[in-house]
Amino acid sequence: MYLKDELSLFKINLKSFLVNQRIGRIPYVFGCLFISIQKIIMYIIIIGLFSNNLEYQHISLIISQIIALIAYIILIIFRLHDIGKSIVNILYIVGVYIIIHLLWGMELSFSSITNSFLYSAFYPIDSIIIYILPILFLGIYPSIETTNKFGLANGDDIIGNTIITYGNNKFAFKLNKGTIERIFEYTWTVLFSRLVDTKGRSTREEFILGILGGRLLITVIMYSFIVIVSLIYQHYPMVYIPKWGLLVPYIWPLIAFMTLSIRRLHDSMLSGIWLIGFIIPYVNVYVLYHFLLKASWRVKSY
Repeated sequence: MYLKDELSLFKINLKSFLVNQRIGRIPYVFGCLFISIQKIIMYIIIIGLFSNNLEYQHISLIISQIIALIAYIILIIFRLHDIGKSIVNILYIVGVYIIIHLLWGMELSFSSITNSFLYSAFYPIDSIIIYILPILFLGIYPSIETTNKFGLANGDDIIGNTIITYGNNKFAFKLNKGTIERIFEYTWTVLFSRLVDTKGRSTREEFILGILGGRLLITVIMYSFIVIVSLIYQHYPMVYIPKWGLLVPYIWPLIAFMTLSIRRLHDSMLSGIWLIGFIIPYVNVYVLYHFLLKASWRVKSY
């Protein structure tokens, strides 16, 4: 039953891409920046994986560049929808690229543009500023505060006849007594009381503070565990400690953070299946946004 519910919600999430084709300022800027960061990360990974095979290395870098370009285009189209502009306006961004291309001392030809595209794939760190600025420019435009044919305003979603809205629960980290108490509370929740809970919801604050406190506690426990095991072997070298016992400090927090992530996805109206997307390049940008920035959902009206 649980898996069936997750699959059902996952299908609804996929359909919502067709129904709600708008994206606000913050998710747009977040998406653009993290796609650019992802390009650099993928570049480092690909260079490391195919260090002895330049052919595979070049092919992989070009594929990564194409996927990133598609992701940029999707963000741009959704952002244009949100500010009430047609897709034709994407030509203005192309025009800005051409101007930058010419100012960079390159010719306006197919071969020159191709070389520029390849340069961005092979040297993403050098070219990132040139290619990201025109895209980020769309983040300046204010959103249209009315519903249009591309979706609802203010980041709201519509599922069937139900309108889903997201709260304004702003999360501001201030190290005070209240925050420290909540860190202890969320640490207990994440690592103990809700260790295997995958059906509930966890707020953005619980996710961030729970990981922060959980990571700190696990680090202390692991170092203490290593010290204890070392002392046992020094004084009682004949004592047998099973190897699987050494995995406990790793498996426990892994389970805790996975279940916490699933609950956080539920709280941002996503299926727990999206957790798989966290290990998929560029898709993980979408998942990361819902982890860190998406507020809790609630039913607005019917």
